[in-house]
Amino acid sequence: MSKAEKKCRWNFAPRVGGIDQGPNEAMGDIFKKLPYQALVREAIQNSLDAAKNDDEPVIVTFKRSSVDTHNYPMLFQLSKHMKACISFWKNDDAKKRFEPMLEYIEAAWNSDKIHYLEISDENTTGMAYRKGSTSSPFYAFVKSIGNSVKQNTSKGGSHGFGKAAYFNASRIRTVLISSLTDKGQYVFEGVSGLCTHEIDGKKREHYGFYTDASFGDSEDPITNKEDIPVRFVRKEIGTSAFVLGVDYSDRGTERMKRRILESVITNFWGAIIDRKLEIQFAIDQKYTLNADNIFDWAERCFPEPEDTKSYFSNPRPYMDTFANVDKDFNHMRFEKSMPTLGKVELYLTRTKSGSDTFIMMRSPLMMVKSQRNRTNYGFYGVFVCRDPKGNAILRTMEDASHSDWNYRQCDDKNDREKAKKAEEEIKEFLDECIAKVFRNGNATSLTFGGLEEFLTIPSSLDDEEEFGGETESESGDGNGERMDNENTEPTTDIEEDAPDTTPTDDTGGNVGKVIVYEGTNGTSSPDGGEGEGEFTPKSGESGGGSGNGEGQGQGGNGNGGSRGGYVGSDDIPGYAPGDGEPSRRTRLNVRYRSFAQAASGGGFLHRLIIHSNRASDNAIIQVYCAGEFSDEVIPIKSTDKGICSENVITNVKLQEGRNVINITFDDDMRHSIRLYVNE
Repeated sequence: MSKAEKKCRWNFAPRVGGIDQGPNEAMGDIFKKLPYQALVREAIQNSLDAAKNDDEPVIVTFKRSSVDTHNYPMLFQLSKHMKACISFWKNDDAKKRFEPMLEYIEAAWNSDKIHYLEISDENTTGMAYRKGSTSSPFYAFVKSIGNSVKQNTSKGGSHGFGKAAYFNASRIRTVLISSLTDKGQYVFEGVSGLCTHEIDGKKREHYGFYTDASFGDSEDPITNKEDIPVRFVRKEIGTSAFVLGVDYSDRGTERMKRRILESVITNFWGAIIDRKLEIQFAIDQKYTLNADNIFDWAERCFPEPEDTKSYFSNPRPYMDTFANVDKDFNHMRFEKSMPTLGKVELYLTRTKSGSDTFIMMRSPLMMVKSQRNRTNYGFYGVFVCRDPKGNAILRTMEDASHSDWNYRQCDDKNDREKAKKAEEEIKEFLDECIAKVFRNGNATSLTFGGLEEFLTIPSSLDDEEEFGGETESESGDGNGERMDNENTEPTTDIEEDAPDTTPTDDTGGNVGKVIVYEGTNGTSSPDGGEGEGEFTPKSGESGGGSGNGEGQGQGGNGNGGSRGGYVGSDDIPGYAPGDGEPSRRTRLNVRYRSFAQAASGGGFLHRLIIHSNRASDNAIIQVYCAGEFSDEVIPIKSTDKGICSENVITNVKLQEGRNVINITFDDDMRHSIRLYVNE
């Protein structure tokens, strides 16, 4: 008996009846594709679920190390069971799975070292074990499948399959677990997942346990500190998982380090920024990842600032959205109390480079899923549910890999009904927030079949003649928008409450749009909409005020009442009032048309023809470009009247009646235009 190993040895219990487990294991396939990424998600989630002091961050350490193989001869008797697996099944599947394991374990024995990845935590309660109790945390993690034990029902794991991620990260599908609880209990045991096999004429179980030989076939873990191999004894309260058999080559170490680091940032940046989590690395060198440096590390791992691929691939813009809610008027936070979920939040950044993607989180602020929408509003969004009531429901909706929410995951009828309501509430909340930001909250769209024939008629023939016969009106869809280039048809929904961010197929014939902006008196919300919930404005945004807020939309009056009658100067990007100027501005009653013409030097020149009911010496014009689903902010590159900044033209002198302003946009594209004119 080795002094280092003490009395530990492998025990694959005799199998009596039942169904044999073959070489292929379905549970492991859930995590097989991205082993290190799956390991990071499961390990950190387990640690966060066991947090001891919520006022301090949980510390999780990833450390690569090795042990002398000849100090653990009984540990390496695992190779005997691997050979037995191949002999028992006598097929290619068994050879493909177990021959590489045998090669690794034999090479490790001959090299005197076996390398492992240790994942340890601090500020956790540890995993207690109670003999005969299926509800003890150590039993649930090490000795059962499909059994999740959480003291708090809103905590992360829900299926009890996460341990498969540990096996998949091991070249020999073997993990040693050591824990010291906050009650002073030491617990240690190793576990290996192979398949049904036969040794000494007896069929053996597919899971084996590395524990004290004197326990016989009981397979209980070691709870006496003196009987635990010294190398694996915990010195502080918490749990360590030793994933045996990792690639220790320079290339393998670099790959492991990079994938673990990227996965930590991608999945747990919310918990780190919220100071609920801190990560320490000791894979090839020591460093710490915490709230103070996570943005620096994210920039190293993800050099591009935007999430530009067709799938979620870069957490940086979402980190900015979540952490910099007060940065400027484009960063915002919404909050609402929902009947089923309780309090929910949406952090949103408005930017033309946005991919229209929501990141979905719940406590402990691990990313569960991303949801990319087939819209072109231009935003990044982070949905968060921290409410214990909502977390308990969302937990039941997650799949085994914790990467989706779906009410169909719930087996219980009552849980399924709550989950379905929760899905509906999430959609409703996201739709409301998008409506507040990208569409006027008090706008009503009416659908009339065939109305597009009338919406494209220019308001004045002399407007077209000024463009020398090459004019294209941009306020309709017939002769102004080249919709066919985008394989789309002009369509409009009736939106009495909020737009639906879930795309639907267009049906029916040609449809035109009339948008009626209902004016408001008294106090309005920042976006002019009404409804329950709290909106947290950013610096530079106004809450609106009293006034008429009259007007019609595109192709009609250009002073739509999106924020009530009076507009604060702070509401207008790029504008600050000078000495003696009023701090609040009023909308002008105007009608306008816009036309585009190919410019000689490339791009397009847009002509704004504005009819004002009175003169103004200092008008401000906000210019929005109509996208397929929403208005967009495109910076103005040049104007022959006033001064342009972003999408705003200031210091414009308007005369009563007809005014002409020529502008170009930064993107040199043709746009349909919506104007808001103030003074």
